[in-house]
Amino acid sequence: MNLWESIRQLARKKRTEIDLLAKGENAEDLLAAIAVVTNIPCVGLPADDPLLYGAEAVLDPESERIWYNREVDPPLLIVYKIHEYAHYWIEGQIVACNHPDLAARLSEEKSPLGVDRVESYSPKERREAQANVYAREFLLPAERLRNWFIQERWSASKIAQYVGVPESLVFHQLTDVLLLPTIPEKQNSKEDNTQPAGRQLDPSQEKAAYVTKGPLLVEAGPGTGKTRTLVGRVQFLIAQQKVDPRQILVLTFSNKAAEEMRTRLAQVLPVEAPSVWMGTFHAFGLETLRKYGYVLGLPPSPKLLDPVSALLLMEQLLPKLELSHYQNLYDPTLPLRDFLQAISRAKDELVDPIKYQQMAEQMVQTASNDEERERAEKVLEVAGVYQVYQVHLDQEQLIDFGDLIAKTVQLLTEHPDIRQDLRNIFRHILVDEYQDVNRACALLLKQVAGEGEGLWVVGDARQSIYRFRGAAPQNITWFSSDFPGASTVPLRRNYRTQPPLVKTFSALAPQMGIQTTIPFEEWETHREIEGGEVIMQTEEDLDAEGEIIAREIQQRFKQGIAYRDQAVLCRSHTNLARIAALLEQHDIPILYIGDLFERSEISDLLSILELVAGDARGFIRVATFPEYNMSADDVQLLLALPEKEHVPFPQAITRFKGEPSLSEQGRNALEQIDRHLQGLSYGHGNWALLAHYLFNRSGYLVSLLANTNQAAIQQRIAIYQFLRFAYEQDRTLAGSQDAKQRFLDYVRRLEIFGEEKQLRQIPDAGQAMDAVRMLTIHASKGLEFRAVYLPMLGKGIVPSRMQPQTCFPPQGMVEQDPKDAHNEEELCLFFVALSRARDVLCLSRARRYNNRGSNPSDYLEL
Repeated sequence: MNLWESIRQLARKKRTEIDLLAKGENAEDLLAAIAVVTNIPCVGLPADDPLLYGAEAVLDPESERIWYNREVDPPLLIVYKIHEYAHYWIEGQIVACNHPDLAARLSEEKSPLGVDRVESYSPKERREAQANVYAREFLLPAERLRNWFIQERWSASKIAQYVGVPESLVFHQLTDVLLLPTIPEKQNSKEDNTQPAGRQLDPSQEKAAYVTKGPLLVEAGPGTGKTRTLVGRVQFLIAQQKVDPRQILVLTFSNKAAEEMRTRLAQVLPVEAPSVWMGTFHAFGLETLRKYGYVLGLPPSPKLLDPVSALLLMEQLLPKLELSHYQNLYDPTLPLRDFLQAISRAKDELVDPIKYQQMAEQMVQTASNDEERERAEKVLEVAGVYQVYQVHLDQEQLIDFGDLIAKTVQLLTEHPDIRQDLRNIFRHILVDEYQDVNRACALLLKQVAGEGEGLWVVGDARQSIYRFRGAAPQNITWFSSDFPGASTVPLRRNYRTQPPLVKTFSALAPQMGIQTTIPFEEWETHREIEGGEVIMQTEEDLDAEGEIIAREIQQRFKQGIAYRDQAVLCRSHTNLARIAALLEQHDIPILYIGDLFERSEISDLLSILELVAGDARGFIRVATFPEYNMSADDVQLLLALPEKEHVPFPQAITRFKGEPSLSEQGRNALEQIDRHLQGLSYGHGNWALLAHYLFNRSGYLVSLLANTNQAAIQQRIAIYQFLRFAYEQDRTLAGSQDAKQRFLDYVRRLEIFGEEKQLRQIPDAGQAMDAVRMLTIHASKGLEFRAVYLPMLGKGIVPSRMQPQTCFPPQGMVEQDPKDAHNEEELCLFFVALSRARDVLCLSRARRYNNRGSNPSDYLEL
């Protein structure tokens, strides 16, 4: 069970206690009962009263009062008060809250897009988010809300009036309760099963966790208890070494990894865990630049460009780029993504535009033939693009993701006083997945860690699978030169996997040619042989391969392996979609969203936004929703009339809903559409518009909520994901004109540039669904399953072919040859895939794909 679900369970339990004393379900009745139970009354004060400290509400356990601003709107004031009581029940300490603290978030998970890809919760933000979730669940318990909406057929507006809370709060809670699978109270959490919960650290883990002085590199192979050891290290520092938790910095590869780490640490150190700074390198860079970036001329809150925003900016800069080799008259924007990737790669190596230009000019001078001269000229052209782009960022005080590390390194290099400030604050630094950090991150670490006395890193060079993002696994072999006097401790025992499977990936490890700090020794196995097996199957074609995988899944399910404990891993999204379609044909429940914006239900929601934004194409789809069911003739007529009389949509619906030439069914449908969209065109963001449509106006969700099959569950998860996305984008677009059209344009850009793949991640709450997980190998990193299936192991598929480079790096910028790096990464991906299984590993291939013969992958010969 994750942190947020445990908070909800606490809130439901408390609500049950309060219901025994409350006169009714109205929030005022609940507050009266709470005041009696806690003996903490709420006292209203003027907005400028000093007891409020400029906040809207303050919990003061010492005086046993909750002070609040009595000038706040009553429904919102209800939430403020319950939020403060939530602080009391969770923490019992003084917390001052202002309006942003109480903004009800649609999701407790950070968005995988935009700035939220970087930002992680600060300790204060986390406390506020926990109180938000607690208050929302307390006021609107899931089962009660579900009954009101589905059984009683109450709208969100009626529920808000009945309870006495803001309508937006009901929208948020309905999104969670109706669209996400219910997590059973006793369902086991997605926990690291590499080691039984009650077991203490083993000798190699203790040696790693209990070291008193760094720098230390921990080599942790798959299933050896890496996370447990890292948490044990933090526990040792706080409990045994008496280190202030605020002096501990834990850097991870992703926000999700940081969240999982924080949850694990909270189980053993519930009081101290919130004070430990945990987050990504990029989040740390952003926080550092916000605090100290003024010395580089940055504002306190520099605007951060996500990849899509950077592409839009690059389009605006096109006239200044002076392209020759990369000029494309048919589509001038075609090379822009490649330019940004080249610039990002340069920043990963701390190569600024001036140095990039110098390296390019050196290539031109030393070129000895036409091929070398052309390549050098292309590099020089990219250098010019880099210069134009970076000058614009600096002039407009913008930063991109690469700047978060590069500018932080610059800051600490040029300002020793600031560097020393950070070293004084963070005496102990722990780094997870060290093999996946880029060179810039490693150099940032040198700036913060100094000689490394408090430095502790963990990684496995054989699991380095993010080189396409600039990851440099050589950092592991360079660790002793970066931090002289460093030592290495390997974790020896595998707790995850049965011996036959450990033997399989152990046999691969020494053949990988990956440089490590110590010679390879096969991992010891903790588990006994309990039916574990590795299977290789060869079928005639993809259809037959899909059928045999489906049969294996069903067989394992009958043997007691739940669907959720089985996973299919593919090298690419394209092949994953092909296998997913085959499994669905054989009625295998799968958890797979695919391309979010290509799903039918999401196209429906986008068409609503298009219609409200004035696009007649949106009307064509909306009109055919089952609850409207307009005929093709009526739709054609309604498209012709507005065009003839120059009436735009959606006003045309109101204007022509009584048109005599329409059929009676058509007029009724238009009347219904008009009623459902009335008043939503203006004054509502995209999320609010869709929430009103789904939870107040239409019956779109009725059949979807009544259906309990796997397809309906996936549809609901997809809608949840889209609403979360719309909510986060509305925060970005707040106050802008044409917000709906800008949102639709942003969606199109995500599709064009492939960034929509970030939205294919299933939210944590969706993991409750008992269905086979469909994942790319990259997405499976850090996960484990009882049964794993690796299909399509054909030559050219696994390993994948190296894509031709469009923008070559300057000679000398990148340490490793791109082809060698690609080959190593592909082998690392295969190693990661093999090591995800606990009990059963099923490899498969077909003799023919796409009606062409296919040879077995070279990896099958290793």
